[in-house]
Amino acid sequence: MSQMTSRIVAVLGPTNTGKTHYAIERMLAYRTGIIGLPLRLLAREVYDRIVAARGPSVVALVTGEERIVPERAQYWVCTTEAMPEGMGADFVAIDEIQLAADPERGHVFTDRLMRARGTHETLFLGSDTMRRAIAALVPGVQFDRRERFSTLSYAGSKKISRMPARAAIVGFSVDQVYAIAELLRRQKGGAAVVMGALSPRTRNAQVDMYQNGEVDYLVATDAIGMGLNLDITHVAFSGLRKFDGRRMRELAPNELAQIAGRAGRYQTDGTFGVTGEAPPLSEPVVDAICSHSFMPLKKLMWRNARLEFGSVERLIASLETAPEDEWLIRAREADDLSALKSLSQDAEVAARASDGQSVKLLWDVCRVPDFRGISHQEHASLLGRIYTYLHEAGRVPDDFMARQIARIDKTHGDIDALSKRLAYIRTWTYVAQRTGWVSDEKHWRSEARAVEDRLSDALHEALTQRFVDRRTSVLLRRLKQKEALVAEVNDKGEVTVEGQFVGRLEGFRFHQDANATGDEAKTVKAAAVAALAPEFHLRADRFYNAPDGEMDFTEQGGLMWGEHAVGKLVPGDDPLKPQVKAFVDEEAGADVAEKVQRRLQHFIDRKIAALFEPLLNIQRDETLTGAARGFGFRMVEAMGVIDRRDVMTEVKELDQDARGLLRKHGIRFGQFTVFMPLLLKPAPTRLRLVLWSLAKGFDEFPESPPPGLVTIPSMKGVAQSNYLMSGYKSAGERAIRIDMLERLADLLRAQDTRGGFEATPDMLSITGMTLEQFANLMEGLGYKAERGEREKPRPVDATVVNAENPEQAPADATPVMDRNIPNEGAVTEAPVPEAPVEQVEDGVAPIAETIQSAGTDAVAAAEGNPLAETAENESPSGKAADAAIEEDRVEVFFTFTWGGNRPRQNQGRPQGQGKPKGKGKPRRDGGGGNKARSFESRPPKKDKIDPDNPFAQALMGLKTKE
Repeated sequence: MSQMTSRIVAVLGPTNTGKTHYAIERMLAYRTGIIGLPLRLLAREVYDRIVAARGPSVVALVTGEERIVPERAQYWVCTTEAMPEGMGADFVAIDEIQLAADPERGHVFTDRLMRARGTHETLFLGSDTMRRAIAALVPGVQFDRRERFSTLSYAGSKKISRMPARAAIVGFSVDQVYAIAELLRRQKGGAAVVMGALSPRTRNAQVDMYQNGEVDYLVATDAIGMGLNLDITHVAFSGLRKFDGRRMRELAPNELAQIAGRAGRYQTDGTFGVTGEAPPLSEPVVDAICSHSFMPLKKLMWRNARLEFGSVERLIASLETAPEDEWLIRAREADDLSALKSLSQDAEVAARASDGQSVKLLWDVCRVPDFRGISHQEHASLLGRIYTYLHEAGRVPDDFMARQIARIDKTHGDIDALSKRLAYIRTWTYVAQRTGWVSDEKHWRSEARAVEDRLSDALHEALTQRFVDRRTSVLLRRLKQKEALVAEVNDKGEVTVEGQFVGRLEGFRFHQDANATGDEAKTVKAAAVAALAPEFHLRADRFYNAPDGEMDFTEQGGLMWGEHAVGKLVPGDDPLKPQVKAFVDEEAGADVAEKVQRRLQHFIDRKIAALFEPLLNIQRDETLTGAARGFGFRMVEAMGVIDRRDVMTEVKELDQDARGLLRKHGIRFGQFTVFMPLLLKPAPTRLRLVLWSLAKGFDEFPESPPPGLVTIPSMKGVAQSNYLMSGYKSAGERAIRIDMLERLADLLRAQDTRGGFEATPDMLSITGMTLEQFANLMEGLGYKAERGEREKPRPVDATVVNAENPEQAPADATPVMDRNIPNEGAVTEAPVPEAPVEQVEDGVAPIAETIQSAGTDAVAAAEGNPLAETAENESPSGKAADAAIEEDRVEVFFTFTWGGNRPRQNQGRPQGQGKPKGKGKPRRDGGGGNKARSFESRPPKKDKIDPDNPFAQALMGLKTKE
């Protein structure tokens, strides 16, 4: 660069002293100028500022991956490495000159310090730690000390959750930055992310989110310390160590100060501190940062700029030349020198680099930065291919460029995938920016830039989606602006405020989005409350005018409007007069809550009046007096179902007239219970369980059984009162519906409970049970069940019966089996039509009839059907069939006797003289003596069957069943 005499000024001082702003003003005061900046991001920022001031036609931007050079360019904004040489500009400025001591890039800044000059003015901008080094290396330099515009103070350690707004949290690795940003999203609604590896487009989009207030937090690497001007009030370090490319090391106080100085721009004071796992800063370090007092730099990195291109070996030797000045030390081996050494070992490359021009081309190729960062060997291999193309054809082939760019031009994937593609495209952007390396520079620069822009946009969107909750940012901004928020509630109850989903409105309670936590949850709540106030009033009016059919109660005492809970029942002074508690958010207001509660009270009062009308009529009947009125009130208190043992004395005190009056109200006096059949229907039963549980103060209410079941399982640990309120009585392993139990009791009264009796088909039909289940039920009711086995009676041929007793022959000729044989596979929970006791028809259980028919056919086929006999004789398996028939002739039966102490109506009377009267029949098995006998409730028919007839025994069994 020019060595002409010019004014050289070193403008030194801490951050926030206006140094960069001063340099821009000085450059624009001249006709031409060049300014070198440490970061591509900062270069883009300064370029935009100068374009805004002078227009794009006179401003150039030159970085490693971006080149915008208008024909009449006067002002050049560059990264320090990309500054053009030999232009003779009036003004030259180098920003952040203290980077001359950086192990990686320091030699570039040192070279600019020693060789870059403007014809009229040269400015070096940076830290005051460079004063001695500049004075020693730059003769005639003038110094301009700048003081910070605002105060910087130490705030100590703060948790992320307590981080103040407009804060920047600094991390020193990508993983650390992402982790902090994720935490801020959960607790604070999100953060913008700024890293040196981001493209300017992505970085600017992220910074814009922070600057315009969409997010209040910024997570960044130490890249923000290099002149990025942001509205930051607090800087927090999440760590105090960084990887410098070779090793992990502690950050020096001046490095910490460079980053901390981003807090408090212009005349706004700022603070700095630590967070996360970072230890507190020591007092000397704090004092040094606050007072901007640091140890001066004693050595600057240097690499020989006078290169020799006679051969690869001479080039390497010139690059490794040691400095002669005591202020300078040779920079450690950079990536370009490492790549040169690797390629020099390649025989083909070494053969091509045989003259000065070829060696210079090789060096230019080696200076392509390793943006991909895969491995040193991989990078050297790629550079070797590029050098081969350039040396052979003078250009990188179009098809090769097209393939490489096409492989990268994909905008799907996560943040890491997009970041890698952005790093890869930077290599081809750099190649396209080199003059003469591609055939159509404009085309390939445009292609590479377009892919970078697409990837940048995709990365910005991915970063925003992962680390920013746009809902919270929008709501926060509108709340700060104190504008009226607009809420919308769709038919699913989803609430959106300003187009952002915030939660659901269920009834009159707002349930905010469960994903909102921390400060985000507070923001969502505040926005929803402000926006939903009109909606609450509109909804309350609709609810008050809604019909009862839209409301219901749950088995746990909840009150529903459609599918939403709007209240619950609470105990009142009277079990039949419960009170309601409305579920209304406090923010909805007292008027809304009072209107909802009044409507719910009307609903439940009418529901009780409708379903318990027979019960309430007892209270209103003034004709009931004395014992009848007292018993009626007992029924009201018991909600229509009472265990008879609990009111035995009261029942005895009722005369026939009193019982008649109570029966008019639908009260039935059963053997086991006193109940009102109309209140056993599913709807009253469901309401009775809720009201009873409410009055008892249960935490969990028992659920009503499914409608139509005659019996249900009897669960251990469940009180009898639960079953009674459900309309059932527990007996053994199952509980039987009390109306069907009383029908069974009617049948049992006709039996000899002392001498013993067997289950009849009617008994099994009423209960819907198998014989084994029925025996268990009877034991639960206090009976003893004695199990026995016997031979089944043989079937009767209808033709024989007709011949012997024409009067008694059945209407059809179908043989029948003993109907007392139960079906072991009967299902006890088969639905039973609900009806008053008087309307339930007697009949044989359907499944028992099926088995009986099947058994009849089998026996008839085996013994009474000639066709079957013929088929059996002809069949080779006839003996096996005989064995099966013999086994099927044995049946199981139970004999039931009363085993309790409670008196029965027919106990104490002579056998056979129970009510109603009837003579006993001999047992079907012909047994006698001490064996139990069965009795019928009607006189026996005259015996017209010849006892010598071989079918007499079976026919007698058939007559018994008739």
